Amino acid sequence: TTAHDNDDGTDRNTSASNQSLLPTEIFQQKVTDLYQSAKDSYLASHPSSSSSKLEVRLKVVPYDTEFVSLYCIPYISRKNVERDPQLKAFYQKMLKKKSIDRAPDLSKLRREHLETGHMESTVIAQCIVWCHELFYIRDVETGQILQGRPGEPQRRKEEADVAEDESSADNRLSESTQQIPHLVRMERTVITRKDQATGSFQNIQGDWIITDIDDLLEGNLVV
Repeated sequence: TTAHDNDDGTDRNTSASNQSLLPTEIFQQKVTDLYQSAKDSYLASHPSSSSSKLEVRLKVVPYDTEFVSLYCIPYISRKNVERDPQLKAFYQKMLKKKSIDRAPDLSKLRREHLETGHMESTVIAQCIVWCHELFYIRDVETGQILQGRPGEPQRRKEEADVAEDESSADNRLSESTQQIPHLVRMERTVITRKDQATGSFQNIQGDWIITDIDDLLEGNLVV
């Protein structure tokens, strides 16, 4: 059992073996909206497909990662800019200034956030995720491949260089795949709270969410 923190700082215990996450818990809203838009756009441009039976095949098996970068944006998070749109405008205006001219703005942010005992910041991480992938869309009635390409059965399963669960045969790659790298951008909210009695600070970390893949959303940064 692992403990996670909600955005409001409360704990929620989840069982790592039984946890089933929804896409909205893994991806930021703009990411899920993008894929829904892609689906709607495809059906609009292929009217006959909406009335046909389509087989959509997507297999993604991550097998390696490469760390790219990690940085923090203090005083700002997606939730607090939703609550206070002027904060985002103030921050964007500050970022356009030279570094030596930002001191008054940073002092204002510190007074209004950290010194009040509650500050929300955003930590952003980027990594390359290498995957074995298979993707295609096929019209079941005609057999036509509308997008992507079907995989061919592998002659030797041992040729698939992927990490697999030895106790489950379902995890084996039964079709040939491509090795595809993806740039994945993730972020988490960190809430810093001040104990008024002791003056000490406590950091409460939220869950990681995926905010962009392969720069399809041009970064989808919080500010």
